[in-house]
Amino acid sequence: MRTIPLILFSLLLPPTLQADIIYSVSLNTTALPSGGTFYLDFQFFDGSGLPSDLNNNSVAISNLALGGGATTGTPAFTGGGAGDASAGFTLNDTQFFNEVLQAFHPGSFLTFQVALTTAIDPGGTPDQLSFAILDSTLLELPTNGVANELLSITLNGTPPTVATYGTASGSPYSIAAPSVQQTDIPEPGGTGALLTAVLVGFLLAKRVRAPAQ
Repeated sequence: MRTIPLILFSLLLPPTLQADIIYSVSLNTTALPSGGTFYLDFQFFDGSGLPSDLNNNSVAISNLALGGGATTGTPAFTGGGAGDASAGFTLNDTQFFNEVLQAFHPGSFLTFQVALTTAIDPGGTPDQLSFAILDSTLLELPTNGVANELLSITLNGTPPTVATYGTASGSPYSIAAPSVQQTDIPEPGGTGALLTAVLVGFLLAKRVRAPAQ
């Protein structure tokens, strides 16, 4: 019966990604044909690509939901991209351009959570996360963003600069700008206290069940 205490102890360990800020992102995708193939494109740019600016920020993309749609195939990665749609993706600024590209069939909506660190690059050019939707030919759906992005998060301060864009008038599909809400970061102390209480309860229950000496 030593397994349960060991599992609970492991849950008390800190997570690998220490996020400074978390955003919940949602957008309506009913305009996209449900049988079509599109791509989620998450790009993370290091500010300058200089060695002094690399490896100082991380992004975690999780809780991906597609409103009746589904991801398809395996994701493609460039640079510091890794993970999968079910467990979540990570992006690290290991080089100037880092990317996660995941094919999907659209549903009625698209939601995901973005947790990221917010270090300022010493070189003066900030890191930036960009999100776009690509069509089946890997072209971005035209938006009002500079690079046809739907969302950009620029790590230029605390909090970062968040910008959202809807599809442009020439786009074959009309998608409104995403909704972005800042989410509270879970308190490690609260989680630890809860798990500690569970562990204490388990040990007390075990003691009560033990035969009298």
